[in-house]
Amino acid sequence: MEDEEGECGIDDCCSTLIRWERFRSHVVGSIRWGGLGLVMFIENVFPPIPSELVLPLAGFLVDQGTLNPVAAVVAATLGSVLGAAVLYEAGRHGGRPLVLRYGKVLRVDAARLDRADDWMDRHGTKVVLLARMVPLARSVVSVPAGTARMGRGRFLVYS
Repeated sequence: MEDEEGECGIDDCCSTLIRWERFRSHVVGSIRWGGLGLVMFIENVFPPIPSELVLPLAGFLVDQGTLNPVAAVVAATLGSVLGAAVLYEAGRHGGRPLVLRYGKVLRVDAARLDRADDWMDRHGTKVVLLARMVPLARSVVSVPAGTARMGRGRFLVYS
């Protein structure tokens, strides 16, 4: 629901998180490693839902013996990297025009994009590697890596 000023209320945010929590629990619990990979993919493509909400459930299922630990690691990694690759390709093929078109939503203007491009040119691999360890940044970094035309193989290795 929207309040009188037209903004989303805290109840809506909580409700959305609760629905997401139920969805991911159902998917991972029902289809195990395939569900884990799918949820990790979704979380990468649609930030700001962090994997920190999914991986504890996977760890619990591994501990309970209902999810193979190797399959869990492979599925989570594969889902995460495939999600990052989708955003990388969006940046690579859509480039600056795509980012600037959705700049208001992404909170990016031309000046910020110029700074991000310069930074990516100077520190690209370090930025990708370190950003993959930070919630939200792990998804967002894929787009500038694509727009900077970092090599695909290099991007995937550092992801």
